Amino acid sequence: MEEAFVYIIKSSLVLALFVAAFMLLVRGEAYHSTKRGLLLFSALFSVLLPSLFFGVTIDEPAAYLSTQIDYYVKDGRVWEDANYYVQYFAEPTLWQKIADLTLADWITYIYFAVASIMLLRLLLVYAAAIMTMHELKQRSIARYRMRGVRLYVHDDEERLPFSWFGWIFVSRADIKDGGREILCHEKMHIRCRHSFDVLLADILVALQWFNPLAWKLKTLLQELHEYEADAKVVASGINVGKYKRAIIREAVGKETYAVVCGFNNYIIKKRIFMMTKENKSVWQYAKALYILPLAFLTACSFSSNDGSGSAANDSIYAAVDTYPQFIGGVDALQDYLIKNVNYPEDARLKRQEGRVLVDFVVEVDGSVTEVTVAQSSGFEALDAEAKRVVSSMSKWTPGVYKGVAVRTKFTQPVVFRLDVPTADAIDVQPEFPGGMDALVSYMSKGVKYPEDCKEGGIEGRVLVEFIVAADGKVCNVLVAESSNNSSLDAEAVRVVTSMPNWKPGKKDGKEVDVRFCLPVVFKL
Repeated sequence: MEEAFVYIIKSSLVLALFVAAFMLLVRGEAYHSTKRGLLLFSALFSVLLPSLFFGVTIDEPAAYLSTQIDYYVKDGRVWEDANYYVQYFAEPTLWQKIADLTLADWITYIYFAVASIMLLRLLLVYAAAIMTMHELKQRSIARYRMRGVRLYVHDDEERLPFSWFGWIFVSRADIKDGGREILCHEKMHIRCRHSFDVLLADILVALQWFNPLAWKLKTLLQELHEYEADAKVVASGINVGKYKRAIIREAVGKETYAVVCGFNNYIIKKRIFMMTKENKSVWQYAKALYILPLAFLTACSFSSNDGSGSAANDSIYAAVDTYPQFIGGVDALQDYLIKNVNYPEDARLKRQEGRVLVDFVVEVDGSVTEVTVAQSSGFEALDAEAKRVVSSMSKWTPGVYKGVAVRTKFTQPVVFRLDVPTADAIDVQPEFPGGMDALVSYMSKGVKYPEDCKEGGIEGRVLVEFIVAADGKVCNVLVAESSNNSSLDAEAVRVVTSMPNWKPGKKDGKEVDVRFCLPVVFKL
């Protein structure tokens, strides 16, 4: 929803720019068909331009998280089957959900609420107009068909003559008094397809109700419809004097609908003036070319944010068409890490384990540069070893964007794990004091749903891995499978770390270290 709102804002800015330029440069000129084309182009361009670049990744230095598996050092592994399934329920109230809405959420919801009302209002206006036209058809005292146009003559003398798509409605009194001029005017509206313009403008106004220049676009189009129809009527050979008198005669005391085309009394003076105005200089016509540089500059301003560029610049790309790859593929990378990672001896003695996220840049020539630790394991020795092994990598196949090799940001996880047997590889499995029921009770009481996640309605499942040592202590607690939310992950690690000593596992009659996995599910 927020993305759609951003699109509307971009579209409204483009439309406002083009309408403002139109009013400043060519509004008073007399080439009405050309001006109408400029306004229609402005409306369509404002709708299409943002959509062409909508959702394109912006060229900002940001890490691309590898979709490859984590590479575990030595022989440790994560259990795929869960031993226990612990859930914590905390249902937020309606008022809590409302209180959690940000300013951006409120703005977005208000926009869509008003836009929905405007669209509903538009449907009702069109429905009322169609019902009135249907009623006039039923009450018509005469009907004529001429070259795809249907004429309905009725007795409602208070209603202005009007046309809608292929229909013309006119009173018998108007036919008797200036009927030729009136019918010619309405036929020009139909031939120029002005009803489609009005429909397009109404939809734009409903969607961009907050944009005053969207409302102005509709007014400008309605003015141009009258000017264009007048010009074509005069060009058809109708007597100008009689036509002007017909316009003035129809200007007072009658009603029509805003969604139809017809004699419009609020611009009578302008219409009469425009009938006699001529474009005399080349400059007056040349001003209409403003649309070309304006469209070009607007398109450039949007495309400048699409992450495009050449290999010659120093931009680092977060997303590309083809991502960098270790030469030889995933298997070769896994083999390289297993063979080249040296588990720090001090970390081994202290039973230190952890997962290190290492950021680096794959250059255009495939070399690895700018190696940094993006997420620490919490142990300096492990972080240093992960950074060293990544820095020592051979060249990669570079990332490619729009057919050009580019500098690409990449993130590689390196997980350090001790060679500790899992529960299915020993004789007696470790046990929480009191058994499974006691473990479920401990987790249910000990888990504290993070407030930020509760307020944001965030749920998730965290797979926590730890070692039950030979003395029963719980150590080396880490997130084996993240919920993709740091608060949930941290709470799962905290509650597991706080566990009391377990009854240790045994192999060949001796207490041994055992690797264990426990899923913690957070559910609102």
